[in-house]
Amino acid sequence: MSLRRLDRNADGDFADSGDGIFFMATDVQFSVVAVLDDAGVLHERVAYSPYGRAEHRWGGDINGDGAIDDFDAQAVINGAGKSMGAVRFRRYSHGRGFAKP
Repeated sequence: MSLRRLDRNADGDFADSGDGIFFMATDVQFSVVAVLDDAGVLHERVAYSPYGRAEHRWGGDINGDGAIDDFDAQAVINGAGKSMGAVRFRRYSHGRGFAKP
């Protein structure tokens, strides 16, 4: 893992709103595979093709299509619903509409 301190206005304090500390998680070949902030929040994932072409994905992009959309939100809701206990929810399918609980 490597560290990058970002100082957008070059004033040397790293404390302004656009500044930050980011950690780069690497794989066994030392290729960056994830970018996290100092709180551990995932900002970006990077996957590589067999020939080394980087494919950047946002932290909330579950299916890897390049956009954070309804599918990604539904995947998070479905995953969280399994751990929320007695809370009831309905799954939505674009083809069939709402399914019964």
